[in-house]
Amino acid sequence: MPARPTRVKIKNELGKTRTLPGIENAFTRMGQGKEHIFLGLGPSPELLPHLATGTGTTWFIECDRFREQMDRRWHERIPPSFQPIRPRDLTPERLAASSLWIHTPGERLFPSFWGPIMARVRLSLQPSPRPPRTNIVLLPCTPNGLIVPELARAFEKIGLKPLLIPEDLATDQLTDLLARISPTLFVSLNMAGLDSHGSRYHIIKEAGTDVVAWMVDNPFHILSKCQGNFWKDIPMGVTDDWFIEPLRKLGGKPFHLTLATDPHLFKPSDQHGNVDTPPLVTFVGRTSFPRKQGFFAGASVDQHLLEAARQDIIQGQRRDVSWWIDQLGVTEFWPGHEIRNAGLGAEETALAWRKACLEQAAACTDLTIVGDAAWKTHLSHPFTLPPLLDYYGPLATWYTRAAITLNMTSMLLPHGLTQRHFDVWAAGGFLLTDTTPGQTIFPKELCAPISFKSPAEIPTLINRFTHESREKTDLRTAWQTEILAHHTYDHRVQKILDILNK
Repeated sequence: MPARPTRVKIKNELGKTRTLPGIENAFTRMGQGKEHIFLGLGPSPELLPHLATGTGTTWFIECDRFREQMDRRWHERIPPSFQPIRPRDLTPERLAASSLWIHTPGERLFPSFWGPIMARVRLSLQPSPRPPRTNIVLLPCTPNGLIVPELARAFEKIGLKPLLIPEDLATDQLTDLLARISPTLFVSLNMAGLDSHGSRYHIIKEAGTDVVAWMVDNPFHILSKCQGNFWKDIPMGVTDDWFIEPLRKLGGKPFHLTLATDPHLFKPSDQHGNVDTPPLVTFVGRTSFPRKQGFFAGASVDQHLLEAARQDIIQGQRRDVSWWIDQLGVTEFWPGHEIRNAGLGAEETALAWRKACLEQAAACTDLTIVGDAAWKTHLSHPFTLPPLLDYYGPLATWYTRAAITLNMTSMLLPHGLTQRHFDVWAAGGFLLTDTTPGQTIFPKELCAPISFKSPAEIPTLINRFTHESREKTDLRTAWQTEILAHHTYDHRVQKILDILNK
């Protein structure tokens, strides 16, 4: 039985060791021109003439970081007929007249080098000429994704035309699209529409389209999927300004872009149908975010820290992800998944926080929870659990008719807010919420009367605001005015454009 061939190992852009495949699986061909150009030589350059048969000079480009890791014998095995050229020599005319041999692992190993080159190649080999720039905004999304419809409406108001595309659009499909249209902007929610190595980002950039990302969740949880440095080039809105400093230290371009509301959806109205039994006190939220177990696979929680966090939150001390990062001594936010241990601890703490607050509410009033059935296993006091409400359907009416909507903010965002901070007031509802650093974007005099630091404060606030009063009416009116004046998606879209203009 023949011995298995020795595979060459190499450190990629992020310093992780990877094994290179043999020549039989490593090259793809693009184009049928007479001139041969190799984009990457791979570990066995002496075998490449068998691919590119013919006479004359064969040209190649190689990444310096790949070349530096090859030994002296590799350099000696480069065929004499192979001559180097520079990436800038890959003009559209030359690409169209060439046969390109692409070392496919290269784009995954060193995406910052090969990404821009491959983007130029893919767009240059399109059959039609590049179209003129238009006022189109690309919005990648899933069929049931939130925020995208709101952004689309906001962009339309300022004369930009939103085009919704699937967030899992393949690289070739995106290239074909950008060969037919030339959008002015690509807005990604939580890096939707962008692959982990940045190939699609570089194609969009090469097409002359600006890219902005809006991280509505913990950005480092999302960036843990990124296998290249491309994300550092993207202006990145974060709903929680706590993350701005660590993102900047890594070389990113973060800016503060909080959540918002859409007055088209959330306004005092019965347009979405009747709510049979208006709730007295309600909470809208799940026990955990979707696919939580899969996301935190491999992560673990220090049970002693979790118990300490549970005891602390009862006393009104927030134990969010920043606390967990400090306690666990997490120093590497990216790359890698180390921060997910802190994230899992914060998520478990957040569940304990919501449970403690809801127990207090259920003990003193008729509580209705709009969420998943798992709440039945978490609370000891009785409560009502109606069917889930569509965010784009009767939820606005639910907020309007409830005497009080409770809110507990996620521990995954140290300075974050929730949609309820904006939607409930816009709908003409009344919110009671936990005190968080994220509330500094609102006037102090509005936050103080409706905020609580510990679960024990909730019954007093419920008794104070269950029934209508002059104080409650004035607060509701002031909050609604504040939200509509400063915190709609129209405002967020304008800030995105302001950031790009800078």
